[in-house]
Amino acid sequence: MRIIALLLIAAALFYGASRLPHIQIGERATGGYDGASMTPQQQVNQAAKEAREAADAAEAAGNATMRQATPEPTP
Repeated sequence: MRIIALLLIAAALFYGASRLPHIQIGERATGGYDGASMTPQQQVNQAAKEAREAADAAEAAGNATMRQATPEPTP
């Protein structure tokens, strides 16, 4: 009886999985499965732009910290 119940559960899961829309691996991570995903070159360009912006922000924050940490010379 348990074997029959397990087979019915497995069949129901298989049937349910086969009815789901097919999603390619990585489509969710790259923006969705609606055709709005970026091409690999666009992803590279976007990542490079974000890295430059992060580096600029880090440099600006470091410069501001150095200005605050350095005492002003008194004449």
